[in-house]
Parts: sequence; structure tokens; C-alpha cells
Amino acid sequence: MPTAYKTVSHYHAVPARLLYCIALTETQKQLSDGSIRPWPWTLNIAGQGRYFDSRAEMQQAVTQAINLGVTNIDIGLMQINIQYHLHRSYSLNDLMRPEDNLNIAAEILYDEFRRCHGDWWCAVGAYHSPTPHRAQRYIDKVKRWFDRVF
Repeated sequence: MPTAYKTVSHYHAVPARLLYCIALTETQKQLSDGSIRPWPWTLNIAGQGRYFDSRAEMQQAVTQAINLGVTNIDIGLMQINIQYHLHRSYSLNDLMRPEDNLNIAAEILYDEFRRCHGDWWCAVGAYHSPTPHRAQRYIDKVKRWFDRVF
């Protein structure tokens, strides 16, 4: 696990392993060496996942989507949705920087943890969706990564 997850984990009091497994669930990409890692230049625009080679390419795609009136866009390592989370006073640029994206996701996850009365798995599900069956499917996906990696 890259050290950024441990640093963010410590700062926001969230489990590093959960952050990493959420990132894998959201943006896993197989690299040329065969390893699988979360990919920072990932978007989901209106349900269509896309991987880019650079932040600049990703930023261009976000701009085009917004200019077309699309608001359902998930951005970066942790796939933070602008429709639901820009009210937190973050800019699109913040969401596109991997370190900031990870910090914002940790804040969201911790807020869900508090709403879930101290249950991390509940927080993981709520991070993805308030709908119980969708949240449970997401929990199951993150748990599979957790079991596979750790």
C-alpha cells in the first residue's frame, strides 16, 4: 500500500486498509507489469468509466462533460461525485489532485462513520450509496479486495 494512504489515514483517523480497498474498488487498473493499482486519472461520467494517461487529459474530459450539462461525474482515485460533494467547498482541481482526492474521501468516509455510530463497514457502504442494497453490494466488493490484499 502506498504511504499516502497511511498518511491520510493517520490524519483523518480512518483505516488505511479501508481507504486503499475503496480506491481499488473504484479505480483499479492493471499496469504493464501486471500489478493492479488504484488509478488517479479515472472518471465515471454518467455511468461510463474512463481511464486517462494524465491529469490534463482527465481535466479536459471533465470540462467537456460539464460544458455538455453533465453533473453526474465521479473524479479521481476515490471517485468523488461532484453532484453530491462539491457542496463541501472543494474545487474540481482539488478533486483531480490525487492527494487532495484521497483526503476529501477520508473526510467523507469519516463523516459516514460518525453517522453509522462507529461502524466502518456501514460507513463504507454509505460512502457509495444511501440505498441499503447498493451499499451492501459495495461493502461486499470492498471486502473482497480487503481479503485479497490483506
